[in-house]
Amino acid sequence: MFQILIADDEPNIREGVRQFITRRCPEWQVVGAARDSKEALAMAERFLPDCIMTDITMPHVNGLEFLEKIKEELPDAKLLILSGYDDFEYAVQGMRLGVSDYLLKPLDTELLIQRLDAFAAELTQRQQQWQDRVQQMQQRLHQEQKIRELMWRASAGELASEEMKELQQFCIGSDRYLVALFQGGPEIRQELPALLNQRFEKKLDAYVLNHSVEGMSFIVFSIHQEVTNAAAALLLTRELTAVVVAIRRKWNQTVHFFLGGIKDNIYKLEKSGHEAKEAAEYLGISTQRLNKLVQNGKIVPIKKTASGTLFHIEELEKRKEELHIFDEMTGGRNGMFLIDNQVKQEALNFSALMNLLSYTEQKLEPSFDEFAKEHDVTIPMTDPSILLEYSNYFEIFNAEKIKRAYSHAAKEFSKLKPDDEIIKRGSLDYPPLLEKTKQAPRFLYLRGRKGLLQERRTVAIVGSRQASENAKKNTRIVTELLGRNGVVIISGLAKGIDVTAHRSALEHNYNTIAVIGTNLNQYYPIENKEVQLEIEKKGLVVSQFSPATKTERWFFPLRNGVMSGLSLATVIMEAGETSGALRQADFALKQNRQILIPSKALEIETISWPKKYVDQGAQIVTSPRDIMQKLAESSVLNGEVKQEEQLSFDALMQKKPQKESDIFNHAKLLSFGQ
Repeated sequence: MFQILIADDEPNIREGVRQFITRRCPEWQVVGAARDSKEALAMAERFLPDCIMTDITMPHVNGLEFLEKIKEELPDAKLLILSGYDDFEYAVQGMRLGVSDYLLKPLDTELLIQRLDAFAAELTQRQQQWQDRVQQMQQRLHQEQKIRELMWRASAGELASEEMKELQQFCIGSDRYLVALFQGGPEIRQELPALLNQRFEKKLDAYVLNHSVEGMSFIVFSIHQEVTNAAAALLLTRELTAVVVAIRRKWNQTVHFFLGGIKDNIYKLEKSGHEAKEAAEYLGISTQRLNKLVQNGKIVPIKKTASGTLFHIEELEKRKEELHIFDEMTGGRNGMFLIDNQVKQEALNFSALMNLLSYTEQKLEPSFDEFAKEHDVTIPMTDPSILLEYSNYFEIFNAEKIKRAYSHAAKEFSKLKPDDEIIKRGSLDYPPLLEKTKQAPRFLYLRGRKGLLQERRTVAIVGSRQASENAKKNTRIVTELLGRNGVVIISGLAKGIDVTAHRSALEHNYNTIAVIGTNLNQYYPIENKEVQLEIEKKGLVVSQFSPATKTERWFFPLRNGVMSGLSLATVIMEAGETSGALRQADFALKQNRQILIPSKALEIETISWPKKYVDQGAQIVTSPRDIMQKLAESSVLNGEVKQEEQLSFDALMQKKPQKESDIFNHAKLLSFGQ
């Protein structure tokens, strides 16, 4: 079965087409119906449909621009555009952008069936060709074992001259070579040779070697004689973009390619391999998903999509001179976090001054703001033009002491990952919900998908570090239900309830934000490191603490203020009388946030906090269904969720494998322990 996405701003047409395809085209599954181009792009990124049927004129994004973006994200997808007679010329332009076909309004349903049947036949043929290619490649793999081994040794500079001659005999018809590193899972590497060679149609040969470099697969591309270097570069860019989309569609993984330069003979394989490794190292890529490489776009990939990214060392070399990299304090090394904008520089100055004066952020901020009225705090505080001003204003009459403090802070900042970000309170990308609270930090340090800070549906799930198994089970159930309804799961990455919520969200590919009580360079507790690394890749890690700040015990309750500030509601799954989760509840009350407490907590005589918070406005819940209803009735989701989505809460709860009473046994449901 093939997948189709419908995009039209007219509800009647959108729904009518959806119903028609569902009834009359059994080989097609409608995975989404978007009301505008913005929503269509998001759905296309999520579902990776085989076909997109779209009106040529819709709100938000220009029609032609929309088509260009779709083709960039899904180069192999069929595009079927709908057009009125007045927009016919517009539709013709779309055809030049790779649109597969068009239909005029009012829609001829029989013609629609013909078009979809033709698409299905073509896609089926493509799948068969792919299967045939896989079979052929499996036969070839045994024969290519020798060449892959020789290429690996040649790339490592370990091949003797006689062996080099033997390798040349294998590569008749090719006179240029390029080495690439591929970042992806082992299951992908098994089918990667067939996938690559199928895409390049005998213009290039791809050899996936039985070796890896720092967890990345080693690939040699041999370029046939009739293909120019320019054509090869274009071919690699286009087809590898399609490859990362195909991989994400089949394995739901984001992958990256790092390409060395094209070399004119096989003796230079070692150089190209070194450049491929340099491309990965230069950009600081390891396991985290790529969002932004260098602020202001001064270093960019030659291709970047939601499914993966392609980097070429030659593109990077062209842009090196444009970079404003670290000064002598940081050594100017590649692959480092760069102080390349005013916010980062101010954060560095502020952090250095905090350490030097032994001040908290709250204590330093008023005097720092006064200083900023007369002086530029977005240049290094060690700059001769301002060093004396810092010294006099803050009464630090030792320039060398200031320089040492700044040097230490700069060193710690350089340990951040290259695409980490710092945002300042008051900026457009600072989360508006948090900014309205007294607990909003001056700076937020981010690693991962910054866009999650702008999500409007956010719920924090907190509880005991020594959580019971019942509480963990219920946490997973609640997390899954919230995630399915588009709610971002926020927690603090502590043991027990926190990490259970994060793991459940990751398992089901739901959005999650971890608000940590350390700086971004620390992993605490250490047993949750792998979870944090995965959140860095798929979600977002947020810290209010600079990398130059030594972690203190009081940081952890302090971060609860940020966690609550980012959330419209907090669900306390389980907590003892002295649990840190109660600090979250205190902040939630101050910030006028919703608090949800399991009814069973009120029955536990050894704890008094449930009644205390209920008296102050917290709400009692008896089941996950009840949680969703309370959220839907409150300001958390009211007015922000379409009616059909509100109704889906009930629909979701109908899809249960057994009776609700069996799943949520009232003897065990959301039980609390100390």
